[in-house]
Amino acid sequence: MNELLKKYGLTDDEISSILNHYALSKLKEDTLLQDIKETINYFHTLDNSLTKNDIKRIIVSSPSILSMKPDTLNGKIDFFLSLGLTKKDILYMIKANSRILTYAQDKMMEIIQFFLSFGYNDTQILDMIKESPSLLGNSTDRINNHFYLLAIMGYDIPSIIKITSKESSILRYNEDTLKEKFMLFLNLGYSTLDVQKITKNSPMLFGYSKEKIESKIQEFLRIGYTLEQFRKMTLILPSIFAISVENLKNKVAFYQSLGFSIPEIIKMSLTQPQIYSYKEDKIKGKISDLMSLGYSRDEVLNMLKTLPSLFGFTFDNIKKKIEFYRRIGLEECLLEKPMRLMQSKDLSYARYEFLRQEKNTIVGKDDFFKLFLSNKNFFECYKVYNEDLLMKYKEEKEREY
Repeated sequence: MNELLKKYGLTDDEISSILNHYALSKLKEDTLLQDIKETINYFHTLDNSLTKNDIKRIIVSSPSILSMKPDTLNGKIDFFLSLGLTKKDILYMIKANSRILTYAQDKMMEIIQFFLSFGYNDTQILDMIKESPSLLGNSTDRINNHFYLLAIMGYDIPSIIKITSKESSILRYNEDTLKEKFMLFLNLGYSTLDVQKITKNSPMLFGYSKEKIESKIQEFLRIGYTLEQFRKMTLILPSIFAISVENLKNKVAFYQSLGFSIPEIIKMSLTQPQIYSYKEDKIKGKISDLMSLGYSRDEVLNMLKTLPSLFGFTFDNIKKKIEFYRRIGLEECLLEKPMRLMQSKDLSYARYEFLRQEKNTIVGKDDFFKLFLSNKNFFECYKVYNEDLLMKYKEEKEREY
């Protein structure tokens, strides 16, 4: 028996622990050996993707599986399939937590029905189970306590469902851990609504250690951010907390190598914190693309400093806008205020044609601003809605100006 288990990489201590397990210790040696052979063979035939190392982990983490008959194990697999899980899903779950094969089906069904009664849909429940298989071994009372705690923190039912659907491991955390994490953010200066906002978008924050959060903040402060600026940035993009300190240092150094100063990097990130998540090749490519349109490197950097969201625009989107302003002879005005690239080319075109055709106005440098009036101000001036302009002029063939 020992030799058989050693073939699967088990150590003497692991074998001793397994054989002394309460579900196996009372079995006769011959019976236990036969059970072990049947179980190991079952997993080999279940799927050939299961390696010896996989089988070892299954046995070590759930020794009682060795006392389960193949028919019983098949019954569990059939149960999971009946829920809508695929065989691939089930294998992933078994590798992650083989104890799910020991859970009673009626208890697992009770958990599922509990989630349904709370308002989760089938897809959300399956995704949660796949991410955290141990939820099926939880008690409804414990889950309900977590719901109650989140409600006390100010989350409504749709928010609780959203948070736990995205990060089901929250339902496994100690309740004190959730309370402490919520208080940590409050102590950092976030309002209750702020904490709710960032955790709704990035519920994995509940799983970060206090040390990890504080070290991340300290690194941003070292770069030159104020705590208020850091909070502002994370309210736009809470996943900033997920950036490692090393990656943050490297990204700042990279932007500096391109010609951006620390204050400029900070300013860009306050409106477009995504700059810390863009790949370096993409950033270099964006600069090259803009330079290919005839701009100098300094002009491109100035455009990006003024409108860092350009990093996220497609080249085709930018090119069409710039080519349009070139055709109407107003590219210079665009360079003076790159923020105007935020407006869609279709709306600029529709407004330009409206002013030209219906108001006998050829927009020039002095009245270029008219193309970029707010929706409210444009309507007050011309009594026409953007939607109507876009409908009327979207089919117009652009001409050479």
